[in-house]
Amino acid sequence: MNELLFTVDMEPDWGIAGTRGVEQALPRLLGLLEERRIAATFFVTGRLVESCRDMLLEIGPQHEIASHGYNHRRLNRVPREEVHDELQRSRSILAELGREVEGVRAPFFATSQGWLEEVADAGYKYDASAGCVRPSLMNRRWPAPAHGLGRLGVSVLRDGITPFCLTYLRLYHPLGLHIMPRAAPGCPVMLYLHLHEFLPPETAACLKAPLRWMLTRNCGEAAWDILRRALDRLDGEWITCSQYLHTE
Repeated sequence: MNELLFTVDMEPDWGIAGTRGVEQALPRLLGLLEERRIAATFFVTGRLVESCRDMLLEIGPQHEIASHGYNHRRLNRVPREEVHDELQRSRSILAELGREVEGVRAPFFATSQGWLEEVADAGYKYDASAGCVRPSLMNRRWPAPAHGLGRLGVSVLRDGITPFCLTYLRLYHPLGLHIMPRAAPGCPVMLYLHLHEFLPPETAACLKAPLRWMLTRNCGEAAWDILRRALDRLDGEWITCSQYLHTE
């Protein structure tokens, strides 16, 4: 059966520093996942535990909680010792939710030299940071295990370079739905999204272009509709990232 990975990057709302995405979209998303019988992996920043602990506890045991760093900083722009601290702090505080934290995804998929060594040293079992948030040839190569870690990369649309994520499904709509990746045995399809994509456009009205345009095009209810239509086109078994790596 085809293997499908549904992943959610959870951080404060981009450029706004609020948590409306978590507060308003997470309950509805959990309902949709239950309705579709989807087991998802939530990559959560450690700092969200301080402000949204009760809501994070609503993420049921059928889902996985993994790390998205602590402060949602670009970790390729900070000294290595700060990368180490981000990874350690995030894993420690997420474990307070009573979950085993096996994986990490770097914010913006931005990593620097020594990243995998730091991930392994912090006690993680896999890294899901391979690839690029923008259309890039970097997204075409599925990563090999390294430093004792399982590794996951992004899936791409059928143009061969664009990440398969709700952001580009929204920006390319309706074309994006027609060039979604095809699931195939031995080749999982990974979809990722951000909760703030479901917020109404006025939430990001204060931001500068082009970020404002990226966040407001087909956001809110339109984003929910695009997501449902994308899920309708995918056929296979939805499993968490750790489940996939344990069965390889």
